Amino acid sequence: MIYHWRSYPEVDLPDFFETQADAETWLSEHYLDLSLAGALEVSLYDGDRLIYQMSLSE
Repeated sequence: MIYHWRSYPEVDLPDFFETQADAETWLSEHYLDLSLAGALEVSLYDGDRLIYQMSLSE
């Protein structure tokens, strides 16, 4: 499985993570940076399958 984040609007994100836990750990460490870069929400994908979406705004 290959996990990756997509943001709206798009900001620069890492390419891929080997596990969902790795992807979620990365997000927990960088969500403030993403928000400051203008991302309003992120979506976690496993390949082409949407796992979940999450708002970065309060």
